[in-house]
Amino acid sequence: MTHTDTTRDEDERRAPAGIALPSDAYLPVPPAPPVDPTATMAMIARQFPRDVKRARKAMRRACKDPQVARKAFFEIEEEDGTVYRGPSVHLARELARCWGHITFDLREVSRDMRRRVSTMVVHAWDLQSNVRASSQFEVPHVRSDEEDGVFERLVDPFEVYENNADHGARRLRECIFQVLPAWFVAEAEKQCERTLRKQARQHVEAVGATEIVQRFEQIGVTAVELMNRLSKPQDNWTAEDTAELKELLRQIEDGEVSVTGEFEQTSLTSDEIRARKRRRRSHGDAEGASATA
Repeated sequence: MTHTDTTRDEDERRAPAGIALPSDAYLPVPPAPPVDPTATMAMIARQFPRDVKRARKAMRRACKDPQVARKAFFEIEEEDGTVYRGPSVHLARELARCWGHITFDLREVSRDMRRRVSTMVVHAWDLQSNVRASSQFEVPHVRSDEEDGVFERLVDPFEVYENNADHGARRLRECIFQVLPAWFVAEAEKQCERTLRKQARQHVEAVGATEIVQRFEQIGVTAVELMNRLSKPQDNWTAEDTAELKELLRQIEDGEVSVTGEFEQTSLTSDEIRARKRRRRSHGDAEGASATA
């Protein structure tokens, strides 16, 4: 006996005598229609549109991250030696996250083992503006050797999966960039380039700092003494700090100053070093004031 039948029997007992309830008084409630999650996301995206200023700020913050910048570009060398460089799928995914209200997907819909091909579907959809880019393509289960020009058949399922993912990532990258604003992508590329150049400069400075420390060690000055002189650890040395140490090394090598005279303060504490520097600056300011007077 169902719940509806039980409820109906109880109501019939409560009904006055001589009054019969109609047979269709209690009908089963039909189940609610299934909710499409994509339609729900699209409705939310239109009710709460993206903040472009916040998305731009998030993009700049992400592209200043060296880990993001290092993966932001890919390079392909053509047969004639020409190198093609462009934004990668890693940058596309990161920009989609920053822009917001974008859904993208890469799926293998079928795999034909007789023909040895996989059918792939990729799409990117801006839920707010309703701009959508999609592509369906086939990926052969082969891998080419660029040096020998030989095609190798793939049998291992994991190798097939990696081959499909590699081909699909290229289509996914293009689909995401089709729904993103061109100015947003161009600004992200410029910011990633600036981050890479900054990292390159810091690497050169770090190499220069290591070399200068080694040269000072050859004349009996340790890295600790150099860090005490600059009042900062070696990792925080700037190009100006390295240039200052190079000039000091030149003066020592030319006999203009002595090691003992320049590094006698290294046995002092950091507070004493800073106090001595303040006294030197105050003394120099006083001499300048006297000369002016």
